[in-house]
Amino acid sequence: MEIVRIENDPFLNEKSIALGNCYKVNVKNQSYFYEFIIKGNYATIECSCPLFLEEVVKQHQLEHKWVTEYRSETYGFYMSFEEIHTFKLPISILQVSNVFLNQKKLDQITKYEELVHYPVPVAIIEDEYVILNGHHQIFLAKELGYKMIDVYLDKPKGLIYDYIYLAKEQNIKTVCDMKKISNEEYTSLKQQLDDLFSYNK
Repeated sequence: MEIVRIENDPFLNEKSIALGNCYKVNVKNQSYFYEFIIKGNYATIECSCPLFLEEVVKQHQLEHKWVTEYRSETYGFYMSFEEIHTFKLPISILQVSNVFLNQKKLDQITKYEELVHYPVPVAIIEDEYVILNGHHQIFLAKELGYKMIDVYLDKPKGLIYDYIYLAKEQNIKTVCDMKKISNEEYTSLKQQLDDLFSYNK
């Protein structure tokens, strides 16, 4: 079984895709689709089949830890998680953990201002608040004139320390310092950097 967040699909809700709330489960030759409609910390689930509901909810909540209640009226499904503490920080003090922004993704989310109210995960690393995920939405918030953004503390994982080092090495501190590149360039460079960092472990 493979759970994949959907980045593009003409048959699914464009807004939900842009906000990162559509998933697909691939099992052998079958695919099942799941959409999360969020209001505050509450998510209503729409799906093509109730199979794997619990697994997909856990994946969504892993990436959206501030969402604590999930419900599907159609299938009588309910699941809840412990609430997390969110707080506001100035965008200007947040150290990035990436060096590029995907112009295609920015174009997709620009018309959905509500995304800037989604809390983003940060970690305290060497006395700095470091963005773990959500660079694009923070950039959007900055472009829309927001000075502060909601955050929550989470644990760094994967190759995050390598990306922080790379960003600092290139004097990229805030989202305003990040270069916007095409989707093709972003995908290619991200894979190259992941391979390089993994090889050096």
